[in-house]
Order: sequence, then C-alpha cells, then structure tokens
Amino acid sequence: MSDADLAGLAQRVEENIRATGVSQIDANEIGLSILPELRTIDLVAYLRFASVYQAFESLDDFEASIAVLREEEESKGTSA
Repeated sequence: MSDADLAGLAQRVEENIRATGVSQIDANEIGLSILPELRTIDLVAYLRFASVYQAFESLDDFEASIAVLREEEESKGTSA
C-alpha cells in the first residue's frame, strides 16, 4: 500500500463522514467507515482492521471473514 493509496483512502473516508452532516462521530464509527475503502486496497490490512472494529472473538470469526474474501476474489477471477 503506497502513501498515495493511504492518502486517497483518508480523503474518501473523510468525504463520506462529512457527507453525513453529523457534527460529532464516534471513533468506532470512523473505524467502521474505513473498512470498505481498505478492503479495496489491501485485503490483509482489511482483515487486521476488521478484527478490531468488527470485534472478532474467535478463530471462527477470522475463518468466516477469510472465506468470504476468498469467495469474492474467486468470483472476480471467473467473471473477468
């Protein structure tokens, strides 16, 4: 992930949060809003971040998330 990727991610997340019109936002909500953007850039970083902000509690949580990511990646490969 490059500095430009991170800067773009930060800008998109900030724009999305500002678009809500809310003057105060919980830090956890910011973390959750980062997830979709991070997912498009780096799946491993996404998984690490998701484990915190989606409150993974067991290996099953990791395995389920990995299974979803793999399924999506496989479907991208067959539809291209």
